[in-house]
Amino acid sequence: MTETTTKQTDGHTGWRTVRHYAYVERPYEAVWAKLAQAPRQVLGGDDAPSAGGALAELHVRRAGIDVSRAVKIKFGGLVTEEEMARMGLHWEAGRHPQLFPVLDGILSLAPIVSGRRHVTQVGLVGRYRPPFGALGGIGDRMAGEEVAAESVARFVDDVARRLEAQADAQPSGPDMPENTADGADDSDRRRILVPLDGLGDRRGGAVGIGRQLAGTPGVVRAQVDPVAGMAEIEYDPDLCSLSRILAELEVEGPPQEPPGSSAR
Repeated sequence: MTETTTKQTDGHTGWRTVRHYAYVERPYEAVWAKLAQAPRQVLGGDDAPSAGGALAELHVRRAGIDVSRAVKIKFGGLVTEEEMARMGLHWEAGRHPQLFPVLDGILSLAPIVSGRRHVTQVGLVGRYRPPFGALGGIGDRMAGEEVAAESVARFVDDVARRLEAQADAQPSGPDMPENTADGADDSDRRRILVPLDGLGDRRGGAVGIGRQLAGTPGVVRAQVDPVAGMAEIEYDPDLCSLSRILAELEVEGPPQEPPGSSAR
């Protein structure tokens, strides 16, 4: 996806924010271990020993032509915490850096479990300086913004592709048990399937949507499958309305009922 979100960054004249997410069909533990083991190879496709930096080719398409630019990537150590791993990044063009967006950001990994599917979300959220500094901000509104957004999207997609190719796969396990807290009667609960568009560009990606749904009063269980582009939601209609759920997801149109659903 190349419709990566960008906006003006308050307090940093000429700088703009950008984010993009991609999804790897590999378990989180294997993905972060691979990034920690070989960051230079994952970030730039370079097999040389890591020394806190990497070289990568960033690609964009302009007028149907694929244009690439070699950039220097500086990265920090991978910091892991509960259900999240983060790494600081900085990139600038190897030659004539004033002619290509400079970016500071955070590369993040987070697990997603949906039934038998174990997926890892790969995200990059950062701020970039358009070419030619503050003056470039004027032209950025016309063309530079698209270059930065597409560069970030292609970079994240390439990182996800390398991680999927290099990280160990895990055999599918049993379906995750449904949450039936306190043994409550679920006969009045409703289950719906909601198609989700633009998961590569939504704030927080699929992980953010899952957390948002989990914090919605009346939602009993929510699973987001970024590969299928669907969210399965079980909710109590006495505590939460369908319109409230759709508003949280910012989607339009009626949801689908999953096979075998007891929805009324």
